[in-house]
Order: sequence, then structure tokens, then C-alpha cells
Amino acid sequence: MEIVYKKLSKENAFQTLELFRKLKKEGTEVSFTDVVDEDEIIAWLEQSNYYIYVAERDDSVVAVFRGVRGLEDQIHSMLITIATDPCHRGKKIAHNLITYSLKDIKKREKRITLARAYVYSDNKFSISTLLGCDFTVSGTVYQHHYDKKTGKYIDDLIFHKVL
Repeated sequence: MEIVYKKLSKENAFQTLELFRKLKKEGTEVSFTDVVDEDEIIAWLEQSNYYIYVAERDDSVVAVFRGVRGLEDQIHSMLITIATDPCHRGKKIAHNLITYSLKDIKKREKRITLARAYVYSDNKFSISTLLGCDFTVSGTVYQHHYDKKTGKYIDDLIFHKVL
């Protein structure tokens, strides 16, 4: 079955939560793993500065894109977060979801001119995906995160893309 890219709907909230739970169980360090219930996901849909998209396969959500636009004097930019089901990584789903989402957002919201993402420096797959989507490294937060598994500090890389 093919992958379908679309805006998140209330009907996808439970499948999205299931993906987040799977990521948490895997130990993935992404803000989505802090989501505790469907209501939180549904609340995103009511936020005028949230842009949520999913990649769906066989009625399962296999990747999620969330863009959060700034408010007041920051309405020109948004911070993006993306996560992919471990079973579906390496298939360009994240790349395609980012491309689809940013194109749709730009069409709907002319005020947004910049997308930004933060990625741990040891997350080679996410770095490769963002670079493949024409993002540029624009900064580093030195030793931002302590990795308990390795006992080392990891830098946080800042990426941006002019839309």
C-alpha cells in the first residue's frame, strides 16, 4: 500500500498517539514522546499557530510533522518537529512529509517565511533528511544534551530553511 500525506484530523489522533507511544518505548528523544493522551493531540488542531501533518499507510500513522508558528513578532517563522515509525525509517517518508507539509503551509500561510529545526548532533538520519530537504545548518548549542546511554554531552544543531 502507498503512503498518503495529509493534514492531521481528529480521526487520526489515536493512531498518532500509538506512534508516539512506540517512539517512547524505543527510547526516541523527541518532544512527541511527552504526549499522554489523544486530547492533547486534538488540542493541537484547535491552535491557529499549529500545523500538523501525517504520513499514513494502511490506516496507520507512520510519521508526524508538527510546525509551530511563532506569535506576535515571530509570526514569520515556525519550529518543526518530525518523527517516523522505526519500522518505516530509511524510506524517504520523513523527507516526503516535510516537503509536502512545507509546501502546503506556504500555500496557506504567506506570513511564514522560515522553518527551523533542532536536531541532536548524533542523529545522523535526521541531519541527512533535513539537508536533503534543503535546510542549512545555522548554529550549534554546544553540549546541550546529556546522553545517559553514552555518558557524553551532545550538541544541538540548529537548521533553517527559507520558504
